Amino acid sequence: MITLGIDMASQPTSTAICSISWDRTIVIDVPTVNASDDVLTRMIGSSDKVGIDVPLGWPTPFIEALIDYHQGLRWKAGHGDSLQLRRTDAVVRHVTGKRPLSVSTDKIAIPAMRAANLLSALDPMMDRSGKGNVVEVYPAAALRCWSFPSEGYKGRAGRGAREKLVQSFVDRTHGWVEITPEVHASCLESDHAFDALIAALVARAAHLSLVQPIPDEETDAARREGWIALPLADSLDRLA
Repeated sequence: MITLGIDMASQPTSTAICSISWDRTIVIDVPTVNASDDVLTRMIGSSDKVGIDVPLGWPTPFIEALIDYHQGLRWKAGHGDSLQLRRTDAVVRHVTGKRPLSVSTDKIAIPAMRAANLLSALDPMMDRSGKGNVVEVYPAAALRCWSFPSEGYKGRAGRGAREKLVQSFVDRTHGWVEITPEVHASCLESDHAFDALIAALVARAAHLSLVQPIPDEETDAARREGWIALPLADSLDRLA
């Protein structure tokens, strides 16, 4: 099987992909940055499970408030967490202590629109809960689930922290997968590349049902708003 990790940004220049082949020998392709919509479409089509780091939907109360307001009705929803956070965002914050960016109030909305445009063209009826071949992931939260440090590794300023994080990841996984010098270098050079690699691993965990289950009462919200797959604490060493 092949899993694909996508670290989605509003522009291709910051969008990274990483593909992993899970056979008798596990092969991690070198993560690459600058993925266009055409590249993403082709790679998604050739993968069995795709983990994408971007919200797959918007909070239902926010959508309902917008519709009412657009139709000339009074805005009655206020401006609290119910409009800013999806149900899955609230769960991630409760479980990991990390607050995901708000797709209704932060700049992450722009990558989310790009993803919605691309994914709905591929499958207008896509189940955003992750039951199909696409699952929403949050690499920083996944790293925390696996007991890795998940702060301060982004961008040029985070190069030092990223070096320690990547080396810790290499040491932790050396028993079941080889991280080639090229993969290692790509992850050091770009946090987007490393996040794409983590996204591909979480896609594998989701495929194996090694992620926290969606509570029954949240299934409807998950299908509409998306649901972040959080890997089980012991799942990393079970992916092979």
